[in-house]
Amino acid sequence: MPALRLPMRDAPQRSPPPAPSMDAGPEAGMTLVELLVAMALLSLIALFALQGIGSLRWAAPIAGRLDAAEEASLVAAHLRRTFGEAVALLPDGTPAALIGTPDSVRFLAPADPLLESGGIAAITLSVEPAADDTLVLAERRKPSRLQQDEKRDANILLRGVKALRLAYGATNEDGSPEWRADWSDPALGTPALVRIELERADGKGRGLDLIVHPMSAFQAPAAGSDTVNSAAQKMASPART
Repeated sequence: MPALRLPMRDAPQRSPPPAPSMDAGPEAGMTLVELLVAMALLSLIALFALQGIGSLRWAAPIAGRLDAAEEASLVAAHLRRTFGEAVALLPDGTPAALIGTPDSVRFLAPADPLLESGGIAAITLSVEPAADDTLVLAERRKPSRLQQDEKRDANILLRGVKALRLAYGATNEDGSPEWRADWSDPALGTPALVRIELERADGKGRGLDLIVHPMSAFQAPAAGSDTVNSAAQKMASPART
């Protein structure tokens, strides 16, 4: 009996998977939007950061000038107060001497309560060299209670000084000042005006250009004559550095 042959059936062919659609659904759309938003935010942050750096670079020189101006203003106020309290008369009625040169000045004034314990102090204002080979505006004070051989550190008022120019004004009959570069004669007493001009070395810091009135109404009390005489002797002696 011949063998039966069953007809061959082709294996079912599977259709290829559909190509991915460009529209992958709402989730992919939200991710793209979020990416765009993030890029926009990063761009804004970078822009603000650059603007902030530019503002800091622009403001730094202004801040430096403001600090220098404030420093000079504080020194000017200190000098006006110190010169304004200069001793005009000694206990015996004789004028208190102010010894001035074109670049230094010495006079008597009440002791600073923040720096001394009271009494009268001999004050010297001048330009001195600093440790870094620059010049500073220095104020040296010799309180009457300080021994003649004792030394005190100078009070540094301003750093970076190029030059100090002093002038002393005597009042003419018409009331106008007669300026002198030298006031070293003790018989002259105290000038009516002192002009202080200070130039900074860097050219950026604010200097000084002011006129002070050392002729005050302050008279040393008779009870403190020994104190005043001691301070006067210290002022007459050469300033120690």
